Amino acid sequence: MKFLAKIQDQEIRFELGTGNGSLKALSEHFKGSLDLQLIYPGGVYSLILNHRSHIITVRNNDELNVQVDGVTTPVTLLDEMALQLEAMGWENVNEKRVGHIIAQIPGLVTHIFKSVGDAVTEGDPLLIMEAMKMENELKAPTSGILQALHIKTGETVDKGQLILEIV
Repeated sequence: MKFLAKIQDQEIRFELGTGNGSLKALSEHFKGSLDLQLIYPGGVYSLILNHRSHIITVRNNDELNVQVDGVTTPVTLLDEMALQLEAMGWENVNEKRVGHIIAQIPGLVTHIFKSVGDAVTEGDPLLIMEAMKMENELKAPTSGILQALHIKTGETVDKGQLILEIV
């Protein structure tokens, strides 16, 4: 599986190998050998990078923090699905949006779970939209009341179209 790690202003693409947990780096900025092995469950790894050994500790609180040789750095990690959604125009799939919910990609609304006036809790499924032969479930980015629903089941929406409003 391919990943993109954003570390400060640098992007590193890599792919998880099969079997022993080794990593293969795909970044233009990276040249050399790389091997990553889980040492202890809970996120402690041994990294051998260009024949030098490093200990990596991964902590995932609200964000991913990677500690290499005692220095902690925040990292944004995107998997293949997040990279595909970003390429299709989703700005940030984890971003919280309040108020006007805009379609990030064009698609067909196949199911609507809530009605105007319903209370919604952050994470509640709101609707299912089919795009590029994939079903995408849109979840509430915040808690509130569904004030307006600008779409119907069976309707096609365009990128940038106002879908619903939560207050």
